[in-house]
Amino acid sequence: MGEKLGSALIFRRLWEELGLAAALRGMVENSSAQTDFEEAVFAMTLGRLLDPASKLGTSQWMRTIHRPQWEELDPHHLYRTLDFLMDRKPEIEPALYARVRDLFNLKLDLVLWDTTCRGAPVHRGSEDAAAQGGGGGPGPGRPRPAGPERSPGQAAGEAGRRRGQTADRQGAYRRYLKVSRTGLEIDETSAEDEARLDGKYVLRTNSSLDSEEVATAYKSLWQVERAFRELKSGLDLRPVYHWTEKRIRGHVMVCFFVLVLEMVLRRKIAALGEDLPYDELLSDLSQLKAVDIRLDGTRYLARTQLVGHAELAFRAVGMRPPLHITKMPPAPANPKRECSGT
Repeated sequence: MGEKLGSALIFRRLWEELGLAAALRGMVENSSAQTDFEEAVFAMTLGRLLDPASKLGTSQWMRTIHRPQWEELDPHHLYRTLDFLMDRKPEIEPALYARVRDLFNLKLDLVLWDTTCRGAPVHRGSEDAAAQGGGGGPGPGRPRPAGPERSPGQAAGEAGRRRGQTADRQGAYRRYLKVSRTGLEIDETSAEDEARLDGKYVLRTNSSLDSEEVATAYKSLWQVERAFRELKSGLDLRPVYHWTEKRIRGHVMVCFFVLVLEMVLRRKIAALGEDLPYDELLSDLSQLKAVDIRLDGTRYLARTQLVGHAELAFRAVGMRPPLHITKMPPAPANPKRECSGT
């Protein structure tokens, strides 16, 4: 009974704190768009965070959340919003980075690029294909890049390297063996020559770091790679339901917003000295619901009780839980927004 309220309040607070709401609203005001792109981006982000689904599924899930601003959004608004995101990507990313850097007092000394690519299988009859009229997309099952761009030459070179690595593994120990009359024996001379090179490597860099700092950064790379794997465990890109590359990349950007929101909430919880399962926290928040009550022509909004760690989440983001009963003003008569083609 009632619409889910807790998660929408918590993550909306973080959304505002990250400056995403203000930045996106400013971009919409400077355009001729009629769609509320800012609310549509937040809806897709929260949906991906709490209940990943296609854009059609997300539009249906939105009706279970108490967020009156979403009442006029339909699937086509969500599709158009992905296009909007990619058009404004060069503006959004620097603004988000600057806000996260200031929020956590980050000092940037060294940049490490993770160039992992992920294919996004696209199937005939996908929801975006229907919205597009079924044309202009890749064939069924053909992957679209959902990561850094790769030229055909780069893809071919990578395939060649993989074949070479497979061959190397198969013959990795041959140089340490020799054939004798009695069979295979270890070639002690080759083994000793190889042992003299153990632990030695050559690094080449275009940075201004001195040799010791370069070596230290390289040796710590395994820690960075492990951190990337842990961070990207929450970056659930698949399944991808879109037909065009532009909307696939917009989908990836939404997933990145999810990752940022999750990391911010985790850090705020940790700052309170609390150690609790993240999924358990989301489950507790999902039980906080809003119930619409009408009495003698007056509308009231009641909320259910806080359970589990829900109160901790409100404390972490510096927000008071809503009142148990809130008298609501009469709803304004707003004309329904039309989907803009921009």
